[in-house]
Amino acid sequence: VVLGLVFAVLAVVGLLMGGDEQPGDPEVYDRIGSLTSCAEVQAEFDTASANNAREAPSSELAEATLGYMEAADARLEALGCYG
Repeated sequence: VVLGLVFAVLAVVGLLMGGDEQPGDPEVYDRIGSLTSCAEVQAEFDTASANNAREAPSSELAEATLGYMEAADARLEALGCYG
């Protein structure tokens, strides 16, 4: 239930951010996109989530870590990690 809520919040934030611009470091997105192990992608998500929790809301770093979380979530989905 909590994980579903996190993804719903991520989706809303993604809509609010608009466009195809990805905040943060393009190399992080490339790394996430290149991973083929569900465990490795989940570790990226967990790291981004922990970093996001430490950042001030709406800061550049918070937006970047949220973007990494969204990318990891999309990669987990693409890899079939959810079932």
